[in-house]
Amino acid sequence: MRIGRTLPPAAAPIPWRNIFGAASYIFNNSPEHLKKLETELKSYFDTKHCFLVSSGKAALTLILESLQDISPGKDEVLIPAFTCFSVPAAIRKAGLHIKLCDMGADSLDFDQKTLGNIAEEEQQEKKLLCVIPTHLFGFPADVESCRNVFADDVIIVEDAAQAMGNEMQGKKLGTIGDIGFFSLGRGKPLSTMEGGIIVTNRDDLAQAIKKRIQSLPEYGTIDKFQLFIKALLTTLLQNPSLFWLPKSLPFLHLGETIYDPDFTIKKLSSLHAALAHNWQSRLTRHQGIRKSNVSRFLNFDQSEPKSIFHSSPADAPSLIRLPIMVKDRATANEIINSASRQGLGIMPTYPAPISEISEIKDFFHGEHYPRAKRLSDQLATVPTHEYMEKKDYKNIHTLFDTNFPTSEQEKFFRRLS
Repeated sequence: MRIGRTLPPAAAPIPWRNIFGAASYIFNNSPEHLKKLETELKSYFDTKHCFLVSSGKAALTLILESLQDISPGKDEVLIPAFTCFSVPAAIRKAGLHIKLCDMGADSLDFDQKTLGNIAEEEQQEKKLLCVIPTHLFGFPADVESCRNVFADDVIIVEDAAQAMGNEMQGKKLGTIGDIGFFSLGRGKPLSTMEGGIIVTNRDDLAQAIKKRIQSLPEYGTIDKFQLFIKALLTTLLQNPSLFWLPKSLPFLHLGETIYDPDFTIKKLSSLHAALAHNWQSRLTRHQGIRKSNVSRFLNFDQSEPKSIFHSSPADAPSLIRLPIMVKDRATANEIINSASRQGLGIMPTYPAPISEISEIKDFFHGEHYPRAKRLSDQLATVPTHEYMEKKDYKNIHTLFDTNFPTSEQEKFFRRLS
């Protein structure tokens, strides 16, 4: 067990003034505070409708249930075979079936050829309720290709949980498809500890969601008190000087990827809105720091062409974590274990393709997704948050330097950035 300075793998610190300012909302509700946040979000994303719920997976579940109200004859949801386990958990909670598409070569997005084949099948079967392109870590997925491949009656739901504030060709991610959602969880681009945002310009989708959201339960006083304590402790303990303490406690399950469809869906509270105070400037600041840190990694020590980080990132993205491809799982484990001993915050991504999650793998009997498997085996992620210091770049670079990439891995980075 390491005792000493330890980087969290991801962080979006809530200002102390927000936490202390939110204390009064534990016992009081302030609908106008939530309304103000909704109005600000609609303006920021330039959308007609905005809904606030308890988490990103709650947001996705609510979207899927509402889509099922509109199209009751369809029950399949197409997702990437490599993505956050919360996505299939939300699909199963909504009572729908998961359909998978493998990843593109050197990509975190759908394989376009396979996507086209699925679209051809859909023309005959008419079972597909929606497609969920995912902006993983903040890298933009090709939402327009999904729209061009599928008929208009297949809804495009953007998973922008990890990409709030990022753009593609001048359009904010989460607003390119028919409907999008974001997460306000710990380590996301902006955090209120918990929370989910839904945005859309489609009146029919908004009306279906509104009917469902009206019956959702609200946060009680005990719920809000627990959230306040969680925000207080997380903000304190995610500081690198103290993060070794929660990291050493196995019952906290920090860094673990868990498939759990048994979660509650609630309306967001005024306490969340208070924790989100001044959110636009905070998001902009977080984005700027992450973008700068990603660029700094990619440009690190340009005199060393063998560096794991390829040079010339003309427009480095703002990422909540920077994914690094290594040669195999053994190498990834070696790097991650070494980084853990040094407190460098390097972590694996998702431990398996969606098809290999133990609780649902029987749904995919005989199906194989080799590119998703490769990503789960060979990706490690590097922190990009504001706690990074100059010595951390040097130590991380040194750690990866002995495992510099093949030309294939260089291609992976070039495609992503």
